[in-house]
Amino acid sequence: MPYTLYGSPASYYTAKVKSYLRYKQIAFADQYATIWTYRKVIKPKTGVNFIPVVKTPEGAFLQDSTHIIDTIEKTHPERSVYPTSPKQKLAALLLELFGDEWLLLPAMHYRWSFPDENLNFVAEAFGKTAIPWLPAFLQRYIGKKVGKRFAGFVPLLGINETTKLAIENQFVQLIKALDIHFEQYDFLLGDRPSIADFSFIGPFRAHLFHDPYPKKILTKESPHLVDWIDRMWCLSDANEIKGWLVKDQVPETLNPIFNLLFQDAWPFFEESSKRLCEWLKENPEKSIPRAIGKIDFQIGETQSQRICPTYTQWMLQRPLAYYRSLSTEEQLMIDSWLNTFNAEALIKYKPACEITRINNRVARQQ
Repeated sequence: MPYTLYGSPASYYTAKVKSYLRYKQIAFADQYATIWTYRKVIKPKTGVNFIPVVKTPEGAFLQDSTHIIDTIEKTHPERSVYPTSPKQKLAALLLELFGDEWLLLPAMHYRWSFPDENLNFVAEAFGKTAIPWLPAFLQRYIGKKVGKRFAGFVPLLGINETTKLAIENQFVQLIKALDIHFEQYDFLLGDRPSIADFSFIGPFRAHLFHDPYPKKILTKESPHLVDWIDRMWCLSDANEIKGWLVKDQVPETLNPIFNLLFQDAWPFFEESSKRLCEWLKENPEKSIPRAIGKIDFQIGETQSQRICPTYTQWMLQRPLAYYRSLSTEEQLMIDSWLNTFNAEALIKYKPACEITRINNRVARQQ
């Protein structure tokens, strides 16, 4: 029996996993996460109501895109998505963090801040996933109800009248830089996709190239980026495994992306980490919730507040732990590279606490 992927075409992290499974040439059944599926499969088998979920041939149920990929990498090491050279692997982990945790801002903004262009289309997509057996008009009705719940998260993420223009300005910077990069390279680190590409395809395929309004922007402004989106969606056709750049190179065309990461996203990651560690110390007996109050954050010159997510800490630990695992010589080489972005001190950040995942929830590290 093949793998089964439970998800949605409009789901950020489902796109990440679906593209990955195709690249690995792993046979899988693609199942909508319907209302029935949530009640009978997803919640009973995982304990949470989040997609994507993957059922393995052995009958195990995996939840969380990063956990899914890392688990499958162990049983299917061929066509690995993790570079083995130190600088490229750290770069891939940093970009995965950026794609998974920061690009939510443009993805959610461009989906929900333009209802005249997007709402009916997104409602149809949500409704078809939730209740595919009902007529189209009922799918749209249910889809709008589901969409209203997701739209309610927008202000919690710090997407508001103060930040909208800054999000759009940063998005323009991002897609221009990516378009220049993909004019020269097939993937982020060369001629082979890495975990970074799969992280980026989530927001771009399932939101920004899925919904009508941002799709017009991408189609007009970033043709090479659109080509990459198409490549990432047809990876099962890529029978020949090519390589990342030689001599552990990270393309200089990615420098604008790393500048955005370290200037705007990293301070938010670090502040959310510090707040979580304070919360754990103040609440030694409590389970970790998905968010703990609000924290300040900044996009360009624009400051605002957003909820403090706790899962971000788990993702932040990945590049930090990898950097600490390297030899002194390797760290010095990476420090020299990070100096380009004034980030050599940032990667040495040591959280006052660490967390893990237990039963598909973040939990204290014992």
